[in-house]
Amino acid sequence: MFVPFVGIQKSIVLLTGINILLGLALLAIAPFGGVRMKTLLAAVIITPFLILVPNIPQWDRMIMTIGPYANPIDNQTAEALKQGNKAGELLFYKEGINAVITVRKEADGRTISYQSNGKYETKSVDFKPGKAWSLLGHIPILLSKKNDSALVIGLGSGITLGAMEQYPLANIDVVEFEPAVVEAAGYFSAANNNALSDSRIRLHITDGRNFLFTAKKRYDVIVSAVSDPWITGVSNLFTKEYFDEMSNKLTDDGIAALWFQNYRISTDGLKTGLNTFASVFPHVSLWFHYTGTSDLIVIGSKHPHGFELESLSGRMLAEKAQKDLARLDILNPFDILSLFLMGNNDMRNYVGGASMNTDNHPVLEFTLPRHLYSDPGSGPNERVLEMLSGEQDFIPPVIIPKGTEEDFYYRLGVTYASYVFRTDQAIRLFEKVLAINPGHKQAKEYLDALRNEQKKAATQKGVF
Repeated sequence: MFVPFVGIQKSIVLLTGINILLGLALLAIAPFGGVRMKTLLAAVIITPFLILVPNIPQWDRMIMTIGPYANPIDNQTAEALKQGNKAGELLFYKEGINAVITVRKEADGRTISYQSNGKYETKSVDFKPGKAWSLLGHIPILLSKKNDSALVIGLGSGITLGAMEQYPLANIDVVEFEPAVVEAAGYFSAANNNALSDSRIRLHITDGRNFLFTAKKRYDVIVSAVSDPWITGVSNLFTKEYFDEMSNKLTDDGIAALWFQNYRISTDGLKTGLNTFASVFPHVSLWFHYTGTSDLIVIGSKHPHGFELESLSGRMLAEKAQKDLARLDILNPFDILSLFLMGNNDMRNYVGGASMNTDNHPVLEFTLPRHLYSDPGSGPNERVLEMLSGEQDFIPPVIIPKGTEEDFYYRLGVTYASYVFRTDQAIRLFEKVLAINPGHKQAKEYLDALRNEQKKAATQKGVF
């Protein structure tokens, strides 16, 4: 009640003072003891409080917001931790209604990070956007057939919103639960393309789920940009009932996008989250940015979704979109296609019969915290490699002009070949090229080189 007005520290002092006053009131009306004894007791109680209050030191906000419950600080002494945090600069601090929001400039002078209750949410290095959060805005827009209206649930640093604004959307509703986040997003204006200054947005400070439930309109794109599913107050934005509402508020050809974590989570927990989403949307796919396997982008729709190659090229070449995608090292349509992890068939095979996360059984909220401090077994890299081994959907959902299959498979194969983790898929693509045109010299050279690399790697591991 007092926090937004006087802050957490002063609220604690104020509530302590109120408790003392209540105690003194009870003492005054107590049916025992005389006036002298009660006066003496009152003096003994209140004097230390009056002496201590003016001398209470101000909290060190840098230390109080390091979030040791969520951020790894293993094997650090208290002094090392203190000095390490003082090396940076606190740019923004606000004790909001729902969370303490901070923005820091890190010790390297190049990195600005955003935290909620001390937990790191995203960062910007050299004024560039966080890649996963930016792609969460780009991919659903590029997949959507119609881009009149969009809804973003969760403003955060504004990077997802800023990515979506690079396309000709007519209007964008943005829902943020914590008012302090809106102020913090201003510190990321270089990374988020000055997202909050766009005249197309309508900002709603309210609960995302309630907004979705009461919304009267349907959207072509709905993006849920909140983290993490184990946090109380956020966990109900990862349940089946929430995904049902997302689906209900989508247009018939609409695209839903969800951020999901692939770090500090067990494989069972990941499958539960993905299966819950897939149980609502008939067609799903999974995407990521190749520079990090910790963040996943889940796409859902009522009908099969995919790219039309010519249309994708046109959208990406639009000046604003092209410039923003270049900051993510995405320069052509094949760079976008290389972010594909799993399609509808392989994703459903992957999740199998995983459990469901529902309002009545919010298993993620109560199981994921275990992995904040313990080894979940397999890590993000291992899980991504397992996802890439799917047999059915190794080619992204894309419509290509008739007669260009050979060129498409070759160019996608060349792109895949540049990533070590896609070697198997690159080989399969070059095999498809040679099946169409056995005389394709470059495809044959790539294929031979990749197979030789595989043999070398296998020999070094002692397989042969």
